[in-house]
Amino acid sequence: MASSINSVSHLLAVIRAQLAAQSGRSPARKVLQAQSSTGGAVPQAELESIVREKIRRIDRNDPGRGKKAFRVFLETILLDYFGEKLINEPRFQQMVDDVQSTMESDTDVNAAINAAVQHLLTN
Repeated sequence: MASSINSVSHLLAVIRAQLAAQSGRSPARKVLQAQSSTGGAVPQAELESIVREKIRRIDRNDPGRGKKAFRVFLETILLDYFGEKLINEPRFQQMVDDVQSTMESDTDVNAAINAAVQHLLTN
């Protein structure tokens, strides 16, 4: 069984691989790529640090803390890939909702999400 730190790294690698695989197939990707300022340039360790800082701001007593923590993680990865300026775009927020819902509905992916979230919430 993978350690929880490996779960975070694995989930990050899966998301980045999926984004890379979609890079040439989607017309929307070309629009987003034109808007991108970073294109995934932030090192993984720095991304994890950004995610941890954002997660610390979520109330420890919030019953939806795990789901919110994963959203923070996912949003941070997608913003790194597509560019920070999309943060206030309603369509970007809808895309994050859709991606999160799709990932959570897959049993295997959801298990990886839960392991990664547990790690992020304990550090």
